[in-house]
Amino acid sequence: MLRVATLNCWLLPHPWPIGSKHKTFRIQMLISALAVSKFDIVALQEIWSEKVFIEMVHNLKEKFPYSHYFHSGFTGSGTCILSRYPIISTLLHRYSLNGFPHHIHRGDWFGGKIVGMAEILFDSYKICFYTTHLHAEYNKENDLYLPHRISQCFEMSQFIRHTCGGADFVILVGDFNLEPTNLGFQLIKNLVPLNDAWECRPNAVDPLYENGTTCERPDNCYTSKCLLKSFPDGKRLDYLMYRSEKSKKKTFK
Repeated sequence: MLRVATLNCWLLPHPWPIGSKHKTFRIQMLISALAVSKFDIVALQEIWSEKVFIEMVHNLKEKFPYSHYFHSGFTGSGTCILSRYPIISTLLHRYSLNGFPHHIHRGDWFGGKIVGMAEILFDSYKICFYTTHLHAEYNKENDLYLPHRISQCFEMSQFIRHTCGGADFVILVGDFNLEPTNLGFQLIKNLVPLNDAWECRPNAVDPLYENGTTCERPDNCYTSKCLLKSFPDGKRLDYLMYRSEKSKKKTFK
């Protein structure tokens, strides 16, 4: 059994209200939670500070002795991996469309959005593990960045298809900033192709998390009340997708 987790840590570097609240406190709580977790591989997004990444690696070195940060752009991609199993090689692809450089208030262009790959040796199996954080939506009614996300999804699908040869398992996780019905998500699902772990889970009827929402949930104390008016249950933007050889037994959590 392989336990995998993904989390957008919401660690924007600027002070609130431009940036994120309670960064130092939440970093310490995240480190404490991961230290006692049963996860084998963890992918994190919005770790914008390399200092924070180094702190996490230092404090979690016994739990996750292998790690990698995907450097890109001016501020860094914010994307990293912590693993209990050896990372034998890494590779990244920086998306061609990454927002606009004159949209300084957004920051996506400066981060240089990427899809990162790590080849991980899990017992005798080779895992091609991919993680990404696609461009944010910002305005659903006037989505200037929709073509950028669709382009990123297509590029990511092609990147995975051409780099996963020989893998026993292919895993893709991250913050897609896409809902399941969006075109970009369908591209990822069908072009690679990959299975959606949430749709394939054994306990498909779960009254607590029936919709699988991961963002702006009502039980998240940081969710804005005005957003709950439009999305009372939150939105599903974060995913764990996988594929394996038919002869390989697979169990993901």
